[in-house]
Formats: sequence, structure tokens, C-alpha cells
Amino acid sequence: MLEEKELYLDSSDLSRAVEFLQSGELVAFPTETVYGLGADATSVHAVSKIFQAKGRPPTNPLIVHVNHARMAQRYTVGWSERAELLSKAFWPGPLTFILPKTPKIPDIVTAGRNTVGLRAPDHPIALELINRFGKPLAAPSANRSNRISPTTG
Repeated sequence: MLEEKELYLDSSDLSRAVEFLQSGELVAFPTETVYGLGADATSVHAVSKIFQAKGRPPTNPLIVHVNHARMAQRYTVGWSERAELLSKAFWPGPLTFILPKTPKIPDIVTAGRNTVGLRAPDHPIALELINRFGKPLAAPSANRSNRISPTTG
């Protein structure tokens, strides 16, 4: 369960997190399931830091977190009527769409695949961070690879 202090971050905390993201750095943030380690999903340099920090193999693709369906549509060429209906019913939430990606998503994010996993997390801090940053976040769980995912602060 989230502690009350986690739901009420100072606006300057989110501003600092956005500054880190804009500088190509990583930030940790809560989602409804785990804490994520996020980077600008459109930056090869930033995303490479996720793999380094986690000890994650480059053959393991990352999920891209968006704030809503309109943002998701900018990073896929496969948004369909079905995806629209499902996103309206289940987003924000832990539903991930696997769809053909656009070139805006670098191959490092998808482990060279032509598809990308897109989801809108159901957590006010995650959504506000993405809103303020204005771009999607590549974000696996914040644990080291092959370790248990963090679920509390």
C-alpha cells in the first residue's frame, strides 16, 4: 500500500525528475504494480543507462509508459479500433499493448524487434511525470535484473 507522503510529492520534486529526464538521466517512480526505473524512451543514450544500471541483457525489451492513447498512437503504426476500445476500458492500468513501432522508438528499447510494448500506468505520480515530461518513458522495474521487484518505498 502506498504511503500518504508518496501521493503528495512537492511540485518541485516532479520538476527535478523532469530535469533529470531531459538531461538523459534515469528516475525512479511508482506505478500501480512496482517502482519503475525510467528514461526517455526516444533516447538511445538514456535507455542504455537502464540496461547498465540493472545489469539487464540487451535482448530483453522494455515497456514504454505513456500517459494516454493519443501519446501511444504517436509511437505505433498499428493503433486500431480494438486498441482504442481496450485503452478506453482499461487505461490507465496494467494492460500492455504489443504493437508495431515507429522509428521514434529506438531499437535498443525493443531489443531490435519491430514491435513495442505500450501501457499507461494507473498511478497519479507516474502519469503526472509523463505529462510534464511530454514524452514516453521506457521503464522496467527498478530492481537489478533477475531480482525481486520493489513494491514499497
